[in-house]
Amino acid sequence: MRKGLIITISIILAHVLIYGTFYLHFRRQMTWTVKEFTTAESREDYACRALMPGIADILERYGRRGMRDSEDMLESRAFSSLDEMIEALPKGCEDAVRKTIKDAKPKESKDITGKSVTMYGVMYQLPQAKRGDLDNKYEYYFYGVRMSHYILEYEDGTYRFAVSIANM
Repeated sequence: MRKGLIITISIILAHVLIYGTFYLHFRRQMTWTVKEFTTAESREDYACRALMPGIADILERYGRRGMRDSEDMLESRAFSSLDEMIEALPKGCEDAVRKTIKDAKPKESKDITGKSVTMYGVMYQLPQAKRGDLDNKYEYYFYGVRMSHYILEYEDGTYRFAVSIANM
């Protein structure tokens, strides 16, 4: 009787440990690991991955999450107004950004650091690099990823430009 109770408790404890460990691992993989860019080369590298080399100067941080098919989110520095952000973006982005703010249905979300934002998904074409414009090492990003562009509006009225690069 006592031996059966010990075996039962051991089995239950083993299941709790196994499933608890899996849950913690899964939860950790679904939260952003945030890093700031430390060199101009890393900024340029990630800007080229986003197929927008013109945004390298404004990138401030990036986050990664996911297990097998990871997702990277690049975020620009904070801008005090929409006009300031548009001015810093590459030529040809103004119409798409203004139309998005006007037409898009925003959703409440969080940035990669967990702050609440109003997120606008850019619905219009932004100027991107074409095949042959970038090194061959970025060839994969023309067809192997799903790319989404966002405008993040914070409660204090500041804005960030963000790019999501989801590996498929």
